[in-house]
Amino acid sequence: MAETEYDKYNKERLAAEDIKALENLNEEIKKLENRNLN
Repeated sequence: MAETEYDKYNKERLAAEDIKALENLNEEIKKLENRNLN
């Protein structure tokens, strides 16, 4: 089945959401690491 423009847009949107979620997790990990170091 051919990929539509909407499919491409949706994939990109979901990937961007995944990246944002990973960035947020990274920030939380950094906070926890800093807390453990202090």
